[in-house]
Amino acid sequence: MAAPAALLENLLALGESQRVAIAHAFLDLDEAGRFEIAQALLGSVHDGMTERERAELDAAIDRGLEDVKAGRTRPVEEVIASLRAKRARTTD
Repeated sequence: MAAPAALLENLLALGESQRVAIAHAFLDLDEAGRFEIAQALLGSVHDGMTERERAELDAAIDRGLEDVKAGRTRPVEEVIASLRAKRARTTD
């Protein structure tokens, strides 16, 4: 989940114990509660996406989650190496 810069700045201004307390309170919520808070935070930020773009993004995320559940994954080290190799080819 992306967080607005102002929210991050406010959190970083808090003491460590306060940030830990907020994190624990968030994690103690059930899934619906976390979703509600995330929607409130994300809904307050205009990201410039159209409804169609948002639907396409949601569908892509759902496909990714289905791949993970089905075990269609690659080790992160392999993915990073592949991305680095691709980048090296495009910068030459």
